Amino acid sequence: MKDVLLAVYAFTGCDTVSAIYRKGEIVPFKKVQANKALHAKLLRFNYPNADPNAVADAGKHFLVSMFGSRNTDDLDTLCRPCYFQTIAKQPVHSTFKLAALNYTAALTI
Repeated sequence: MKDVLLAVYAFTGCDTVSAIYRKGEIVPFKKVQANKALHAKLLRFNYPNADPNAVADAGKHFLVSMFGSRNTDDLDTLCRPCYFQTIAKQPVHSTFKLAALNYTAALTI
């Protein structure tokens, strides 16, 4: 776990990066500990000469695992059900929060 600690910390909200929306810090660390494939992908962040596309793929895989679908590995496909799930929890008279929109592949580039 120590070899991907900085990558997970960067995603979950260090001092200069905003935290993943409504996920906190503990859940991502536990998911990385439990998921060996995710751990292996996050190792790409440790290599200074790593292919940028491979690093982007690892980041997208991390976000998909945080917002949780086993049926898809695509952020754009996952965005719609997550959005509807978030909106369903909102009272009808509440104001819309732009932060309720989940990540898409275009935002991760």
